[in-house]
Amino acid sequence: MDERLLLNPNHRNVNRQTLVELQRSMFEDNRSRIAEYEQVLTHGFNDYEETYNQEVQTFDRVTSIGPLMQTIRGARCVLVGDYHTLSIAQKSFLKLMRRVKRSRVLIGLELFGADTQEAVDAYVLRGGAERTLLRRSKVVSRWPYQIWKNFKPIVDLAQQRKWRVAALDSPRDVTMTLKERDQFMASRLLEHLKDEHPNTLALVLVGELHVASEHMPKAIMQEASAREVSMPQPISIFQNPGPIYWKLVDAQLEQETEVVQLDEHRFAINSAPPLVVQQSYLNWIDYNAATLEYDHLSRHFRKVVQNIQRALSIRSTSQVNQMIAFGPGDFSFLDELDAKNRETSNEQIGFEKEKYKSQLYVNDRIIYLSNLNINHVGEVAGRLIHALAMGKSQRPMNGFYSYVIHNAIAFFASKIVNPKRKAHQLPYFREQLRSVGPENPIPALELEVASAILLHKQFERGKRSRAFHHVLTGRGEKLDLLVQELGYMLGEKLYYAFNRGRLSRGEIRNLLQFPMNDPEQSAALYFSVSRQVDRERIPTRM
Repeated sequence: MDERLLLNPNHRNVNRQTLVELQRSMFEDNRSRIAEYEQVLTHGFNDYEETYNQEVQTFDRVTSIGPLMQTIRGARCVLVGDYHTLSIAQKSFLKLMRRVKRSRVLIGLELFGADTQEAVDAYVLRGGAERTLLRRSKVVSRWPYQIWKNFKPIVDLAQQRKWRVAALDSPRDVTMTLKERDQFMASRLLEHLKDEHPNTLALVLVGELHVASEHMPKAIMQEASAREVSMPQPISIFQNPGPIYWKLVDAQLEQETEVVQLDEHRFAINSAPPLVVQQSYLNWIDYNAATLEYDHLSRHFRKVVQNIQRALSIRSTSQVNQMIAFGPGDFSFLDELDAKNRETSNEQIGFEKEKYKSQLYVNDRIIYLSNLNINHVGEVAGRLIHALAMGKSQRPMNGFYSYVIHNAIAFFASKIVNPKRKAHQLPYFREQLRSVGPENPIPALELEVASAILLHKQFERGKRSRAFHHVLTGRGEKLDLLVQELGYMLGEKLYYAFNRGRLSRGEIRNLLQFPMNDPEQSAALYFSVSRQVDRERIPTRM
């Protein structure tokens, strides 16, 4: 075992500064790209956006999900900001919904046009068909982004809890200003609340800019006054405002902090860095079905690889500069492989088993990306960097722990791109096994993997069990998922050890270069590295 892989507690933390500078650099690059595409289609947009920007420049205190939920539970109306192209924004709203235990709740969604309320009621209250809802609500044609899959769990949870969903969006009238849209949605919300019990909580998901105090909250108060209805000041919850994230970075609190409080009525959830928010929008601009540009995709992928290499002081090579990336649905990369007719075409990195999932052909300089999520792109970049570091002369990876380490490196690389990405850790798997039941069915495969993870971690800590030999046996699907989960767990802890200066760039490079063709050596490496980062603390999450 190479002693240089051992953690050095006295290592000066220069890594964090490198990672932060990299994030800022990528953020500025993305901001320039967005500025090239941005077209203001709504009258008064600049002033409207500036009002929002001024409101999210700073915050009063760092808090947590507990005080935020306490505020929500005592509120009459809560407005949550939504960044439409960012799935994390919809997932955070879903998490808030799940934590609300009140029986009287009204879910307000900008997703649905107000004129489609009957279709929404038919689905939510009367169990109608999903395809009928989509056809009658025109969600797919109404929004340029493919976002229904992210909203479906929200609507389905409301259906399960018998909470009504209010369709709030205004008519798509190009002459309508954003302030007029605020007034329209406020009026629709008050109209719905008029028919609800006075103790009903309105939990509303609308575009992020609408949540600013001078926008929809003000419109709600004006509408309530006009109707002579008693209405306390709405609670605003922003999601991932850039200025607040960078202030947390300056205070070295961005990893630890998921919620901040701006004042008595305003909070912000910090679940994704600005880079990830930007990239979700750029993916839509650059790679939607109508404008997919694979030359641009290749440049973007190479840039991600080079940024990760830069963070680790790895010199980029001609192989990286020559990589060609193929995006979702473009299977012409198969023709490219056939045309080259080389044995090396079969030397792909097998990190996903299903056909037409992301594939990496190192020697042929070909990448197929099954999706363009920034976490996934970061992972694939990490796999490429690992393959290049092992070198052409290395024999293929061999053995269970070789692939676990490969997954750990992939996750580590994706955390460089998205520092807020989360892996499942032991509490998650314990909770899965504890909470399974008739009201909370969990697929058998997930339960098998959770049990195997716990047995494996007990074995790592010296507790021997007769059942341990079953961990590395069983169905291929189970082993694939087990390899991934163990790798992601290790990769997340490696990242925090690196970010906190307890693991140097040189030590990470040594890990990348370690031969993965000998199963016994790979196993020894896994247990050694895992033991050293085992106590690395993972920040609290929502």
